Amino acid sequence: MTIALKDIPVPTSTASTMPADHATVGPPIPAQQRIMLYSPTEWESFVHEWVHFCLKQQYKDVQRFTGAGDLGIDIAGFADDQKLQGVWDNYQCKHYGAALTPADAWPEIGKILWYSFKGEYKAPRRYFFIAPRGAGTKLTRLLADASKLKDGLIENWDKHCMKSITTSQDIALEGKFHAYVKSFDFSIRNK
Repeated sequence: MTIALKDIPVPTSTASTMPADHATVGPPIPAQQRIMLYSPTEWESFVHEWVHFCLKQQYKDVQRFTGAGDLGIDIAGFADDQKLQGVWDNYQCKHYGAALTPADAWPEIGKILWYSFKGEYKAPRRYFFIAPRGAGTKLTRLLADASKLKDGLIENWDKHCMKSITTSQDIALEGKFHAYVKSFDFSIRNK
């Protein structure tokens, strides 16, 4: 039995032509791919730094709220000294394995509605979802149409919000709270 052998071609790239940093840390990762590697906590830190340093001309102060009990606020940019009782913007950070869906958004929007209704803070002037994979098509369409967003939230309240706002009680969409939600300006997402 005879085995045919073929020459293996010489590699076109050698260690001598490779930049030294590639040998120690690997090839560069584009920024858009690098942020996909962040943990949710690292993502919040990144967004906090971005809002603080890149948007500082818009705000007097920027604060990060972390962990359980954040009342639906991840990063708050305060436009005045009254902070949560004044003019502020909410940056809701979501670092998921896929684009955001309406089911991801409903509980977060529900928290803003509930806690602003309860007087924990004034409703934010603007509300942003900050997610490296963005929003899926269905959520993007809802966010672009305030009345459809409101209707969708109300329709999905029992399934996605009632038990997700707080662990201490179910939050039913009824009475004065229901009236508050119906009158709420859902266009804060697009201002």
